[in-house]
Amino acid sequence: MNIRKALGGVAATAGAAALLLTGTTATAHAAGGPGGGVWRLQNAQTGRCLDANGTGGVYTSSCSTTAASQRWEYHVVNGKIQLKNTSSARCLKPSTPFSLILETRPCGIDANDLWDEVFVSGKLRLISPGGNALDSDAKGKAYLNQYGPDNPYQQWYLTTSIPG
Repeated sequence: MNIRKALGGVAATAGAAALLLTGTTATAHAAGGPGGGVWRLQNAQTGRCLDANGTGGVYTSSCSTTAASQRWEYHVVNGKIQLKNTSSARCLKPSTPFSLILETRPCGIDANDLWDEVFVSGKLRLISPGGNALDSDAKGKAYLNQYGPDNPYQQWYLTTSIPG
């Protein structure tokens, strides 16, 4: 009986490890996100890139290899993510902790500046301090919405080069 329990525990551990290795479970920053760098966030559903202007507006537009407004510095702060736009030097954040309004503002290290990240099958989901996810639509709007792990409009690719 003890041998069966031991083998069962080994099998469960091996199964969990296999799930992690195949990417079928969500992995947080420590296990799957980049440690930093400059990235573009390309929406998995629309193919558009997260963009920002110098006055706080956030939206998506056709991806460009030359648009500094589509590049985001990816900083890890206390296990959370801070995204700073390279063109405006402003950080991506909700207007208030539980707001669905997305904007850029001067960077700080308050809770509104820091995001949780979830990677599933190579796609990033960014979760605000209020529990809402970075979302977008095909019309170019970017906003926050209730997190839905299967919502393709809340899934983003981190890329350093955008074709065409």
